[in-house]
Amino acid sequence: MKKEEKKKIVEEAIKYWQPRLRLRDWEFGYDFVDETETGSKYGDLLVVWDKESAIIEICNKCPDSRLESLIVHELLHIHTHRSNITMLKILNTLCRKKITEIIYDDLQIKENIMVDKLARIFIDMRKEKEERGVKE
Repeated sequence: MKKEEKKKIVEEAIKYWQPRLRLRDWEFGYDFVDETETGSKYGDLLVVWDKESAIIEICNKCPDSRLESLIVHELLHIHTHRSNITMLKILNTLCRKKITEIIYDDLQIKENIMVDKLARIFIDMRKEKEERGVKE
């Protein structure tokens, strides 16, 4: 798929999902990259919390069929991230550094799995509505 077609999919996905995920006040941009800052496989989210803005990094190797799912996945992280920060503060207070790292890494893995499942569920629900001809 050409870069322009990918951009169109990404822009449409942000436009569709942003209000539905209750992120109307947020400003989103995106960037296609060879590698994300964190080394994430398909994409990542760079957030400026106090400005409610974010850039979605999309790896060029992300399969075209996963683009919308990736966008939903990254948007959902805005809702889950604050609880992660709270958990990290608690762990830092109660545990030694190595134990904190182990627990926090495990929590991040589980969060990503959950967020990915939710993203796929939401996209499947959208497809089912469209197949039934339900207008929004």
